[in-house]
Amino acid sequence: MKKIAIVVHRYDKSIGSGAEDLAMKYANKLSPCYQVEILTTTCLDAQTWANALPAGMSTIDGITVHRFPTVHGRILDEFSRLSCIQADRITRGEPTENEDDQQWVETQGPDCPALLAYLAEHHEQYSAFLFMTYIYYPSIRGIPLVAEKSIFFPTAHDEIWIRQELFRDLFHAPSCFGFLTGEEEKFVRSYFHNDYIPGMIIGSGIDMPEEMDSKRFRRKFNINGDYLVYVGRIEAAKNCDELIQNFIAYKDKHPSELKLVLVGRGGLALPVRRDVLATGFISEQEKWDAISGAKVMVAPSSAESLCIALLEGLSAGIPALVNGNCAVLKEHCIKGSCGYFYRNEVEFERALKKLLEMVDERAQLRENALAYVAQNYCWETAAARLRMIIEFVAAGGKGEFKKVFEGQSVRSLTQAPKRAILSDNQLEAVIIHADPDTALEQVFSDAVTALFVASDSFVNYLGVLLNSVIMNASPDRNYDLVIMQTDMTVKNMNLLHSLTLGRSNIRIRFVDVNHLVDPKMLIVTGKNYNHFTFYRLLLPHLMRQYQKVLYLDADMLANADIAELYDLDVTGFDMAGTYDITVTSWQSYSNKMQSYFRSIGLTKPGNYMQAGVILFNVEEMNRNYTPRFLLEKACTEQYLLNDQDLLNVYSKGRIKFFGVEWNVFVLSEMAAIENQERLPERFYKEYTTARRNPKMIHYTEKQFPDRVPDSDMGALYWNYARNTPFYERLLRGGAQ
Repeated sequence: MKKIAIVVHRYDKSIGSGAEDLAMKYANKLSPCYQVEILTTTCLDAQTWANALPAGMSTIDGITVHRFPTVHGRILDEFSRLSCIQADRITRGEPTENEDDQQWVETQGPDCPALLAYLAEHHEQYSAFLFMTYIYYPSIRGIPLVAEKSIFFPTAHDEIWIRQELFRDLFHAPSCFGFLTGEEEKFVRSYFHNDYIPGMIIGSGIDMPEEMDSKRFRRKFNINGDYLVYVGRIEAAKNCDELIQNFIAYKDKHPSELKLVLVGRGGLALPVRRDVLATGFISEQEKWDAISGAKVMVAPSSAESLCIALLEGLSAGIPALVNGNCAVLKEHCIKGSCGYFYRNEVEFERALKKLLEMVDERAQLRENALAYVAQNYCWETAAARLRMIIEFVAAGGKGEFKKVFEGQSVRSLTQAPKRAILSDNQLEAVIIHADPDTALEQVFSDAVTALFVASDSFVNYLGVLLNSVIMNASPDRNYDLVIMQTDMTVKNMNLLHSLTLGRSNIRIRFVDVNHLVDPKMLIVTGKNYNHFTFYRLLLPHLMRQYQKVLYLDADMLANADIAELYDLDVTGFDMAGTYDITVTSWQSYSNKMQSYFRSIGLTKPGNYMQAGVILFNVEEMNRNYTPRFLLEKACTEQYLLNDQDLLNVYSKGRIKFFGVEWNVFVLSEMAAIENQERLPERFYKEYTTARRNPKMIHYTEKQFPDRVPDSDMGALYWNYARNTPFYERLLRGGAQ
């Protein structure tokens, strides 16, 4: 019998919900076929991570549990400080810093190095490791130690913490994925671009008791009349505070004996009211008794990957009322036709009123709920899928499961195509799906060709840049504008494409570059390079049917016709660009940066190119470098300024420099002081002169006027933004 381990942050019958409860259910379903062991901490409280249970071995339901102590609980002040820093960076569209990422993991807890030591010492004894949930220390630190034997159940949803850079590595590390729903898989695949890693929707089953007695529950807790029930942790993180507020607002408008019953533990302070009751922890049988008597099963969380409690309610025929901002919960309601969702107080009132008053519709919702769970959440099916992926991993990625994946994408196996009424058949622009062999074809024989790289989160700024290019474009020239992207919505692509309305001499095309780079290469260098860097480095190969291409960063603004720059003669050079005034200051000032630039052989002030505006000589680049040469150098060499250093080092002496008016930095107050003190006189005069008549403005350090009040050159930016479909978004803070 093969020996497997389930790695989870907490494990005890008293927890009764979440990934911990699912881990226990998986363990029990797998124990007849495998020697199952649990690797976990001694903690019970997920807020403090205090050691509460004895370290060492014990058994639960005949399954061996190894418990390891944490070295400290949650370091609350530092964790809160770091969380604010991380959230601020992410909401600004900036990558998080590796040092802060790692400290965030350590201060959040449960910090359990003894568990990691056990994994390292005993990993040969196990055929597979199932890691439960993405966000905590055991998975983050444990999966890389046993990657070739790891099955990752991320229980993921689109929340701010998953957008920290450290998770880019983690979601490319496991041997296999286990997903709970199609919505979870859709998010993970689209955000992390890891289709090459096998995965399967495992889901869960529901273990219903032989009998349920709501009268027994009512007697114990002295509950009369109708009630709504919530089962889970009673915390603000689960939006329980919002649920209570919505319920109270409903009762104010519709007085009745209706009650809200909260089943579970938590630290949320509850209002002192007769109609809001909390049971605390209760037995499994009592939980089912509570569910069976409810009029409505409420699921208020905006971040769920499955929500077993909701499925338990549906399995008892209780209609659902869920937070519509959670894609998974919303999908349960829509797919099963078994409840309603809400996104605000008004919608909560409307949906609850309908659920309580429409008797015939409640009966239909009950039937739909029973059918939905029976068809989709059966333990026999879930257990069979679990065994399949375990055998796949235990065989080193061979066997029956692998055959399923040969010649097919993982997503196509586990997720049927869905109709999308707001986007299907409505893409006006051309989109090209690129792979390593793709060569982009020219749309005009004599076009000014410019290429941009942007994500959906940066589309508002790209829209302003494109509009500035188009407004300054000559009616006598053709312009071929290419946008490399990975996640742009149809809506945003159509908005960008609309900027060319009435301009037959200008074409915008979109290139989906998700499969342009080997995903394994992204893992190797993920700590140092933004993944869009790789697409820039492959630009010459993708555009090899062109003679030259102008590359522009998306955080820029054109204040002149880019044809003037495109027409520059770059014969005999790899590329052309402007010098970087900040690097020039560093090279000219006696500080620690001088030694770094000396180490990479770039010490002469004004001889270092800034990579935001580059005119590539495509023919020369492809003559000097194979398609993967620069990517391989990115994998093996470490540079402070990443691909910018890389290009300067390997094209040293083959870069042509043009006037800095084509790349005028917008400087923060601090950067302005540093540059005016350190720039050599020649460069200082050139930069200040260029500011009087800038042809291209670079909003470095994210100095966009929608983010920085009274931003340097902000008025000019608003002039170009004002007549775009992105103007209102920028005014209200970038919402898309």
